Amino acid sequence: MDDDFDRLQGRTLPSPNLLATDAHDLECMLLRSPALDGVLAEYGDRDKIRCFEATHGGTVRNALLARGLVFGRLRWLALRRGWSLPFEKLGPERFADRQTWEVDRDGLYAAAVTVGVPGGIDAVHAAVSALPDADPWSICRGHDLIGLLRIGLQQVLGDLKPSKGVADIAALLRRSFDKSDLYQGAFGHSIRGWESANPPYRILPPGIMI
Repeated sequence: MDDDFDRLQGRTLPSPNLLATDAHDLECMLLRSPALDGVLAEYGDRDKIRCFEATHGGTVRNALLARGLVFGRLRWLALRRGWSLPFEKLGPERFADRQTWEVDRDGLYAAAVTVGVPGGIDAVHAAVSALPDADPWSICRGHDLIGLLRIGLQQVLGDLKPSKGVADIAALLRRSFDKSDLYQGAFGHSIRGWESANPPYRILPPGIMI
């Protein structure tokens, strides 16, 4: 099951027969893996990607994660404060610029205030900044990241056609994911641990070394 914010909130799984992803959700696990490289190879432009990484001094993956944190930290704050916000109105499509692939953080916070966050933009900035440090892959929501990736691929990182949506990118991520990345990751170790505690049940193929 998706971890969502359970690990960050200190919540335990309701059953020992449930295993949570070792990132926020499945999409984050895919984007953290080499599957992202498959999407960039298919939908991105090599020269544009090289130029972006040289200009910004980092990888596309790190840039995507940094942009996703703007939305993820606001989601986490809302959860901790008990705010019921319509995040369908606060997504990347509205606040990420296609020309620059930058996120309008102030615009996002201003919109959050108009739909129920108490205080003003400065108060939201302060509250978000006061959140504890945590693994970015546990904070970011995979669907937000894929939405941001789609926007980046349209101009800054490639020439993705508008007809290609989030579902197309998510499908390619799943196809590009190598099973060995599952077997060797923390989630794979959790599955093997469950198998050891529950013989003779098997989830992963026998003989796979982790």
